[in-house]
Amino acid sequence: MYRKWLAVISALFLSAASLSGCGSDTGGLATSSLSATTTTGILDSDVANWVDSTTNAKSTTWTGSYTIPAADSVNVTVQSTAYTSSSGTATTPLPVQIDSATITFSPADSLSPAIQTQYQVLGSVLSGGSVSIPVRVVSQELKQVLAPALANNSIIYNYYVTIALHVTENGAGKSATVSTKLQVYISDFIN
Repeated sequence: MYRKWLAVISALFLSAASLSGCGSDTGGLATSSLSATTTTGILDSDVANWVDSTTNAKSTTWTGSYTIPAADSVNVTVQSTAYTSSSGTATTPLPVQIDSATITFSPADSLSPAIQTQYQVLGSVLSGGSVSIPVRVVSQELKQVLAPALANNSIIYNYYVTIALHVTENGAGKSATVSTKLQVYISDFIN
């Protein structure tokens, strides 16, 4: 009989532990849960603007000279959903500080080289509801590194990208990570 009760208590304990462990991967906080979505499923990033070497004007034909375009960003919408109390009413969520983003590139094919993880400080605050945050996915510095291999050819680098937002719930001190994904093509598009 003792073993039977011990098995039941152990099963209940394990169930409770798995339910309470909804932290960082799901964006669960003390008073709300978070989700993140991007408005862009596919991002096309151009690494070079062709320039006429004699006039420095933009060119539509390859002249051997190019400039690096501005960084490419996507808007990430972070949604806060307040937990409901045992009586069925929504709790008031604490404000959430969206501290930073980690942008991870996974090559989608063997042609695309590895890219180091990128980081961005954000510092936005979400006080319930939702907020749209621009996240720089392909920086100008990254374009500058890739441009020599991609300028004036038909190569396209293809990546699956994960944007992980690191958040802290103000007043509770609980931290979490919430993620969204997109596909990124990096190449020298014809001007």
